[in-house]
Amino acid sequence: MVYEKQEWINNETAADENKMNHIEDGIFNNSVDITDLKNRNVITAGLSASITISTTGENTIALDSIKTRLGTGFTVSNGKVYVGAGINYVMVSGSVYSNRSSAAGTACNTYLKKNGSSIIVSTNSFASGQSNHTVTTPWRLEAVNEGDYFELAYYGYSGDVVSSYATILTIEAVA
Repeated sequence: MVYEKQEWINNETAADENKMNHIEDGIFNNSVDITDLKNRNVITAGLSASITISTTGENTIALDSIKTRLGTGFTVSNGKVYVGAGINYVMVSGSVYSNRSSAAGTACNTYLKKNGSSIIVSTNSFASGQSNHTVTTPWRLEAVNEGDYFELAYYGYSGDVVSSYATILTIEAVA
């Protein structure tokens, strides 16, 4: 970049090219290196529309939309997020936002599953009559192979509505 000697910072100090380069280094060297983004793989999958739970118990949530994606290391198919080639470790977390049916109990669970088996179960207990709930799993580091998949399940009651608003599964490849 080229700076003229007549530039001013905060209307107080004349800025020279060296001072501006120093400021620029402070801004850009403490930020995300854009070139690094090309090598990242992150996906957030969710629901394209809310769903109503028809059976009391554990219900698998068929993720059918990509909310955000960076890279091509993950795909969404058949309600699951699949791991692509070259990824050995991931950080993964899920969240289910639901509206409780009026006749339901006072707890709900979110299950984070890898290859069909639960790896994390988060439970939320709440006061009777409370209707909207978000249950989020903590982030978890998992070793993976190409073809492994992750999915969400929800333990709720018949008539509960799982919202597309904040029901998501996020996975990021890590070195």
